[in-house]
Amino acid sequence: MSESCCAVPEAPTNTKLEYAKFVALILSITLAAYVTHILVDSVEWMQQFMGWFLIAFAGFKLVGYNAFVSGFPTYDLLGGRSKLYTKAFPFIELMLGILLLSDFLTPLALTLVLGLMATTAVSIGLFLSSGKKATCACLGGIIDLPLSVISLFEAVLMALMALLLLV
Repeated sequence: MSESCCAVPEAPTNTKLEYAKFVALILSITLAAYVTHILVDSVEWMQQFMGWFLIAFAGFKLVGYNAFVSGFPTYDLLGGRSKLYTKAFPFIELMLGILLLSDFLTPLALTLVLGLMATTAVSIGLFLSSGKKATCACLGGIIDLPLSVISLFEAVLMALMALLLLV
């Protein structure tokens, strides 16, 4: 397989379709979290949502692993400095999602999610403020969206949810 097959494109071809796929993904995660705990309090729902979110996004990264590994370092501070971190990131997300869904080592998982998402938010914020453009590698190239304030919002929201659950 040549390197060019896995290059992350600069701009999506059909942005409306890509956003529709993205909205469908978020709605699916929300529904999965809701169905998992129909009558629970909001704290438990947030934990379930975060778990399903992390697992779904890790799955996309793993399916489009080469696209993720080539695109992520272009905008992530730690990913740009460590190839090991970039390669491990989807597996870390998957593990954290499983820990949250199973309610095992939850304080540790939430602390790691907080650190991971805060770092990602800072990285995206700095990249966006530079005026550069890139495709969001967060979906492994499976859904082709530009890195944008939506990506920043997701990372900030996940960090805030982790912080709320820790408090």
